[in-house]
Amino acid sequence: MKKQYNKSVLEGLNRIQRPNEILKESDLKQIPPVVAKYINFTGAVGRPVASHFFMKTSGKIRGNTDEPWMKFISEQYNFTDLYERFFFIKAIKSGIPAYGLHSLKNGKATMKIKLLGLFSLIDTEGTEMDQSETVTFFNDMCMLAPCTLTDPNIEWDIIDDYNVMARFKGPSTISAKLTFHKDGRLIDFRSEDRYELIGRKSYRLLPWRTPVSEYGTFHGLTLPKRAEAIYERPDGDFTYITLSLDDIILNPLL
Repeated sequence: MKKQYNKSVLEGLNRIQRPNEILKESDLKQIPPVVAKYINFTGAVGRPVASHFFMKTSGKIRGNTDEPWMKFISEQYNFTDLYERFFFIKAIKSGIPAYGLHSLKNGKATMKIKLLGLFSLIDTEGTEMDQSETVTFFNDMCMLAPCTLTDPNIEWDIIDDYNVMARFKGPSTISAKLTFHKDGRLIDFRSEDRYELIGRKSYRLLPWRTPVSEYGTFHGLTLPKRAEAIYERPDGDFTYITLSLDDIILNPLL
C-alpha cells in the first residue's frame, strides 16, 4: 500500500504547479468576516495560497467503544486543484502492525486496511465513501490550509457572530458548520454528511465533528495542533480518534 500511496503522491507532485498567487487582505472580502478573521489569525495573509500540502500526525484510534485504543502515525498529501487526498497510516493492533490507505482521486474514494500489510481487514469504496472523504477533505482545508477558504466552490451562510455554514462543491457536495472563538480561532467543525463505517461494508449517516483543543505554530502559521474526531451516535458521542499535528508543509517541493 505504501507503494500505491507513493505513486499517487508522485503523480500529484509532477502535475501540480507551485503557486505564485499570494493571499491578500482584499481576497477576504468575499467571505464572512469571522472566516476572514480566522485566516488572519493563522497568519496566512501575505503568504502563497496552497496548491498542495503535506502533513504528519500521530495519536490513537479505535473502531468502537469496546475496542482498545491503538497508537498510530500517519502522513498525508492533499492537492487542492483536483481535490485529491492520500492518507497513509500505521497502527499497532494487538502488537501487530496494521497499515491503512485512504485515497480520494478522480472524485472517488477508497479505504484499504491490511494487517502486516498483507491480510485485508477492510477494502471499501462507493458513494458513501466519496461523500465522507469529501467532508474530510473540506475539514483539512478548514483546519490545516485556511488560505484555501476563498475557493469559489465554497458557499457561505452566516448564522451568527461566531458560527457559519459552508457548502462545499467538491467531489461530492457537502455542508459543514464552523464554530469560532471570539479571538478568531476555529474551535469546532461539524457536518451531517459523513458516514460511519460499520463492520467492513455497511454505513450509517451520523453527525461528525472535530473539536480543537490546542493550537501550535508551524513554519510561521498558527494552526490546530490537537483535535479529536467524534461521531454523534444515538446512544452518545463516540470519540474514535485523538490526534496531534506533528508537522505540516504547504506547497512542498518534489
